[in-house]
Amino acid sequence: MHLFDFVSRRLTGGEQIVGYHLLDQARRWPYLSAQANKTKLLVSQFLVAAWQEIGLPQALYLDNDVVWRGSGSAKRTFSHIVRLCLSLGIAVIFIPPYLPEANPIIESFNQVWSGNFWQRETFTDLADVQAKLPDFQRYWRTRRPLSTTDHRTPAQLFPDFTPTRVAADYVLAERLPLTAGHIHFIRFVATSGDFSLLNETWQLEAEQWAGKVIRAVVALAEQQLYVYHQPDHRQPPQLVKQFDYEIATPVQPLAPGFVRPAPSLWEPPQTVPSEV
Repeated sequence: MHLFDFVSRRLTGGEQIVGYHLLDQARRWPYLSAQANKTKLLVSQFLVAAWQEIGLPQALYLDNDVVWRGSGSAKRTFSHIVRLCLSLGIAVIFIPPYLPEANPIIESFNQVWSGNFWQRETFTDLADVQAKLPDFQRYWRTRRPLSTTDHRTPAQLFPDFTPTRVAADYVLAERLPLTAGHIHFIRFVATSGDFSLLNETWQLEAEQWAGKVIRAVVALAEQQLYVYHQPDHRQPPQLVKQFDYEIATPVQPLAPGFVRPAPSLWEPPQTVPSEV
């Protein structure tokens, strides 16, 4: 799984810098960039370049920024970036809104980036940031021991890992179709029993589910919304609700070259159990 986050800073004089931070969760292997903003084209180009170098993940884990969601108000719309992920066989997982601590590994990385790169360097402009960033990326990959990995550097983890990369001649289309796959939303259920995703509210039984964490999974090919709850980390997630999820846009099958095994949770059962 790859983790993604944006970090915004301003140079003396007011020029905005947006850090694009992508991190392979298992390998702690970063792929970084700095841009003036976060348009769908820039983010998509960044992701393609990252996956051409460090390989494709099974899932991309990120927050609820509108650049990912595609719309701040329209229902059941899927952003260019989500479509890109699905077309490459990558599931998308959204953390709960306004809860950056739900992505703790990338948040910890951001703190190191801030203290060991942003605050230690003097930058004149965006081009200067871009020129100096590879040195920090190289430092993290090859020289920084991590306490969570027995003080090994990322380069010492999984030394025989062979990534599955996006082809070097891959052409990023301006408009992307909607591809079969799964989009996950980790959500807290409100006291009223409802939860929201893609500008739409869904209702569960308040007495049973208020205050609990659920994972809502949009299955595009089946046009279903599956709701899971995991009572305990030692137990498998349980399907507790299922909704029809009609999509006006045609959904095409995933190209065979991008089909990869996925954890069982990502292949929802077809019926809701009578007891959970």
